[in-house]
Amino acid sequence: MGTTRNFSTGRDVGPELRRGLPPGVVRGAIARYHAQIRRLSPHLGIKGWPPLALGRSPFANEAAVGYSAKQINSKGHMLLVRLPLEEVISAIRKELEAKDRIREEVLALSRTVTRLSAQAILSIHKAQLDLASGRLEEARRGLDRMEAILRDCPEILYKGFVYTAYQEYAEASLLLGFVAGKGLPTPERLSVPPIPYVLGLADVVGELRRRAVDSLRVRDLEAADRCLAVMEDIYESLLSIERGYALIPGFRGKLDAIRRGIEETRGDILRAGR
Repeated sequence: MGTTRNFSTGRDVGPELRRGLPPGVVRGAIARYHAQIRRLSPHLGIKGWPPLALGRSPFANEAAVGYSAKQINSKGHMLLVRLPLEEVISAIRKELEAKDRIREEVLALSRTVTRLSAQAILSIHKAQLDLASGRLEEARRGLDRMEAILRDCPEILYKGFVYTAYQEYAEASLLLGFVAGKGLPTPERLSVPPIPYVLGLADVVGELRRRAVDSLRVRDLEAADRCLAVMEDIYESLLSIERGYALIPGFRGKLDAIRRGIEETRGDILRAGR
């Protein structure tokens, strides 16, 4: 075995590598080597021609190509062309390390958005709407920062923790819109992707039931009825999403929970009105 650089013909390989191999086989192996390097070098940052090792495969009159004697496949792929593993793994490692730093930054931001959204919901139930609005504005800034980072790494957008941040923000914003009398904001107004918006819309039904029960405690049946009416509207709207079961995680379970919540709330209102 031996290695050489910048060769283009069988003669450049050296007699110790060509011995016993037909010239056409050697030329074919070199052609594959050149084609593979040209194809992959722009993506992996390979410069120049890495060393080549050429040897006989277990099949008669066939050449095996690799980057060291150890990399010649002894079980017989006919013309093997392989990049040096050290360079490949080094390039992959650097890319993964960069993406992991982005993931960690986005994960921290998503936790902040989720926490602020939960705090906003608590503030809404305490009738502290200005405080809730301020927390949601801060959460929106966190989402904006996430989106700016994800432009360079869009595959992380579909990670669960990113969608969870959007979902919690949507839920809190929807609840605030209802309580403040401004209606339920659209996904476009909130700048939230469709799937986490739908999940947030499903989750806000639980908060509306909580408000309905709180209203019944103070004998405000009218407020409880308003909550029930919106819960029913949301349920009917979500039922119309035919592809929801296949594309939205946990969609069926959320619809079942909404239906139970509506039935329980309706029963609570009927009992309170007797």
